[in-house]
Amino acid sequence: MALIIDCDPGIDDALALLLAFGSPLEISAITTVVGNVSVEQATSNAQTVLNAAGITGVPVHPGAGTPLSGLVRASSSSHGFDGLGGRGSEPLAIREATAVDHLLRLSRSKRDSLTIAALGPLTNIAMAIQRDADFAQRVDRLVVMGGAIGSGNVTPAAEFNFWHDPAAVDVVLRAGFTRLEIIGLDVTGQVFLSAEARERIRLSSAPSAPFVYEMIGAYFDAYWRSHGVVGAEMCDPLVIAHLLDPEILTLSEAYVEVELEGQSVGRSNVWPTARYRDKIANARVATGVDPQRFFTLFLETTFPASTA
Repeated sequence: MALIIDCDPGIDDALALLLAFGSPLEISAITTVVGNVSVEQATSNAQTVLNAAGITGVPVHPGAGTPLSGLVRASSSSHGFDGLGGRGSEPLAIREATAVDHLLRLSRSKRDSLTIAALGPLTNIAMAIQRDADFAQRVDRLVVMGGAIGSGNVTPAAEFNFWHDPAAVDVVLRAGFTRLEIIGLDVTGQVFLSAEARERIRLSSAPSAPFVYEMIGAYFDAYWRSHGVVGAEMCDPLVIAHLLDPEILTLSEAYVEVELEGQSVGRSNVWPTARYRDKIANARVATGVDPQRFFTLFLETTFPASTA
C-alpha cells in the first residue's frame, strides 16, 4: 500500500504525521491544503514536523490555497497563530501548487494500491477529480477526517473540514470512490489526549518528544478556553490509527451528502442504509471507537517509553 497524507498542519495533523512516521506505513508523499492555516504555512509546518522526527526522503507538495468556491473561510484558532502552537517556522514562499499533479501521477503509477488519508479540507482531492474523472476509480481507498452525524464544532451543524470547503466535499461524495471511509466528530470526540498522556510524551525517548510536548501545551490551552476541559481531541491521528488497526473503529454503510448553502452549510447528512433502504451507500462512516486501543497504539508507536 502506498500512502499519501493530504493535510493542513495543524497540531493534530502533526501528531498524525508522527504516528505515520513511526509505523510500518509506506508514506509516498505529503500534500498540503489551506485549512487550519494558509497553504504556505501548512507546507512549512509539514516540513517542520519532518525535521522534528528526523525524517528525510518524504516529499511535501503544496496544494490548493483557496477552497473550490474561492471563498476564503476563517482558519481554526485552536492551533495557535502558526498552526503548531508557536513551534512552527516562517511560511514558505510557494511558486507552484503541485499537490494535484502528484495525486494524479501517483494514482496512475500505483493504480488500485494507493491510499489517501485526507486530514484537512478536501480541496486537493476534489480538484484531482475535476481534472481527471477516472481518478476516483484508480484510488484504492480514501479515508477522510471530517463531518459528523451529530453536532458540528465550527457551527452547531458543521465540522470544520466540511464547512471550510463544502463544494469539495460534494465533489468527493459524488465521485464514486470504491472505498470511502469517513471518520467524524462522533468518534474523534471520544479520544481525548490527557495530561497524563502528555507527561508520558515528555518522558519518551522519541526525538520529537520535546517539540511535541510544548506544541500540545498550546492545544490544551485552546481546549480549556473553548470547552473548559483538560485535554485535546485527537481527530487526525485517529485516521492513521485506523489504517494501522481496523479494530479501533466501527464503521457502518451510509449515504452521505453535504449542505452547500444556508445556515447549515457544511453539515453532513448521514443516511444509514440499514435503516434507509432506498439509499445507496457511498461511504462507510465511523460510529464507534475503542479509545484505550487507540491510545495504546498511538503512544507505543509514536512515543515509546524511555529506557534511560
